[in-house]
Amino acid sequence: MCDVLDRIEQKGRQEGELEGKKEMAVSLARMGISIEDIAKAAKVSVNEVKQWLALDRSLVK
Repeated sequence: MCDVLDRIEQKGRQEGELEGKKEMAVSLARMGISIEDIAKAAKVSVNEVKQWLALDRSLVK
């Protein structure tokens, strides 16, 4: 039972961390930061950042 709760808690933390990175990526893109630099700051791939920003076409260069 404890293992299940630990896994659920860890998954929730990971999802929250990812959501924070997405919000940061959008914010940095609006400031004019390059996708490559955003990817470095978020420690994710350039393609992942592009996917996040694709929801707002004005942010993808």
